[in-house]
Amino acid sequence: MELKANKIVDEARNVKIKFISREELISNPQLIRIKPELIPNLPSLRIIEIEGFDAQLDGGTHVSNTKEVGKIKILKTINKGRFNKRLEIVLM
Repeated sequence: MELKANKIVDEARNVKIKFISREELISNPQLIRIKPELIPNLPSLRIIEIEGFDAQLDGGTHVSNTKEVGKIKILKTINKGRFNKRLEIVLM
């Protein structure tokens, strides 16, 4: 997992920001990682896409490309259910 993450970092993939409606988000199951009732009832929601890898609903601060993150080291993996894991990482 760490090797794959660092490969994506090294590829300097663009990080794109776009805004979509709540209805558009709900109609795209690939973007929903939380229960639909937890999605904020706002006129537009921010989607962050790592080019060619993943897109997520997100409101945090982001880099413009993956190279800006630096190397990733995974310290700990916590099982949060059948399909979910929580990672404790440090950026080198």
